[in-house]
Amino acid sequence: MRSRLLAGAAVLGLLLAGGTLAARAQSGEPAPGDAAPAPATELQVADAYPLRDRPVVVTVTRGGAPLPGAVVSVHYRPNSEIAHVETLPPTGADGRVLWTPSYAGIATLETPGGEGWGPATRSVAVRFGAFPSLGKLVMAIAALLLFGGAGLGFYLLLTEPQGPPTAEPPST
Repeated sequence: MRSRLLAGAAVLGLLLAGGTLAARAQSGEPAPGDAAPAPATELQVADAYPLRDRPVVVTVTRGGAPLPGAVVSVHYRPNSEIAHVETLPPTGADGRVLWTPSYAGIATLETPGGEGWGPATRSVAVRFGAFPSLGKLVMAIAALLLFGGAGLGFYLLLTEPQGPPTAEPPST
């Protein structure tokens, strides 16, 4: 009986200690004896939803300070069979680089990290600048077929038949 009680107390102690460590991990507070965490690397895009073929500024910072010389790669449609990767030039002294999105859709900006700074990623949704002309043409043709077919159906439904249908051919 006593061994069960001790085992239960040990398990309870582990659960409480684990809860304290989990709470520290969630709050970002370092555990006793741990080194202070390095400042996080961040990617910031000037426009939350950039437009295709319009330049936008991408800023790379580390702990809030600009990070010069960082190389940013852009993955259009990540994790798909038609993914396309584009590498931007290194950031300037102000930690900024100009990016002109080539494709509309989901794009993931990524910097692999370097000496003294870690990797960072950010996903953005690139929008079309305007509604595509081909899309307008397809919608017009679909509307014509849909409403034309409905109109023809109502015409055939509501017109008077010319005569009773006969099963025998007319005699001569």
